Amino acid sequence: MLQNYSTLNSCLAVFADFFQVSCEEYKKYFEEAILTERLPLEQVKLDLMRAISDKDFSWKEAAKKKSVFFYDEEKTESEIFHEFKLLTWNVLFPLSKEEVEMLESRIRHILLNEKNGKSVEIFELLEELKEYPQWATLDESHIIQLGENEGKAVFQLERYAPDLCFIKLK
Repeated sequence: MLQNYSTLNSCLAVFADFFQVSCEEYKKYFEEAILTERLPLEQVKLDLMRAISDKDFSWKEAAKKKSVFFYDEEKTESEIFHEFKLLTWNVLFPLSKEEVEMLESRIRHILLNEKNGKSVEIFELLEELKEYPQWATLDESHIIQLGENEGKAVFQLERYAPDLCFIKLK
């Protein structure tokens, strides 16, 4: 299975648990591998898109084989893929500074005016945002990253499970 995805295989190796570093350091290693072209960005995207559409590809099996730090036998296929996206999506599919500002503004508007300042589940918010053409390809990891942006975050995340996260204004 992984032999058909050599670049994705190398990509997962960046997150091997034997490095035993923080999540932020893993993110930096991945970004550095992309920036220095040890992992060619377009090839990573190509392998990733092929793997996503391959019904026989198993994120859980791939994570186990590469001993990635976020692998856990108890996690589901989607939870493991979600962890991978949180670590990589902002590097693979970055938003420009202007897009981030527009997204923050739109989320702020939704939370203040449509949700009366209450917290909202990330996937519910994502569906609302995808109604606008400029956010049609937005992923939940982009929204989560806004809430995890140390010192700059205008949103607060409330995590209840790996796939259950709410966002609210700070």
